[in-house]
Amino acid sequence: MVHFLQITSRPASAWEEIRWLWKGDRLRGRHLNQVQEMRRWVLLEQCQMWIAWDSDPPPPPQSWMRPQHCIGTVITFVSKPQRTLTVQFAAGRRLSRWMPSAIRQMEQFAREHGCERLRVFVRKGWIQELPAAWKSSDLIQISFDPELLRGCPHPIPLCA
Repeated sequence: MVHFLQITSRPASAWEEIRWLWKGDRLRGRHLNQVQEMRRWVLLEQCQMWIAWDSDPPPPPQSWMRPQHCIGTVITFVSKPQRTLTVQFAAGRRLSRWMPSAIRQMEQFAREHGCERLRVFVRKGWIQELPAAWKSSDLIQISFDPELLRGCPHPIPLCA
């Protein structure tokens, strides 16, 4: 079963799983320092970190590998003056297992924080997983992932 939840700077095991996911990601894999930066941002409450957690992951393809529970990460940043929630679908796999839950959580989180607009950064191949209502709404701006972490006011370039 897959759960989509917001995390804090703890527990360390979740951050280790995020690091494994990040390491295996095509865009993010060479920049593991960003995981520590995100952890710092979360600790300072500059952004929110969400993960898709598979409580029953499939067995790893190789016997020496361990099962991976974290199958997706999303970073959000609330901009109070513009009443906008910026959402970046940062890394993940098996999208169909967690994206619908993530979308519901993002909508609820935006409402709870008084946000009227969404700025969504998503990879080109992932846009098909977004609901049609998001693609056609004037209140939701969808952009392709700029290869920067956008969940915080001061994004870290991937080449850093």
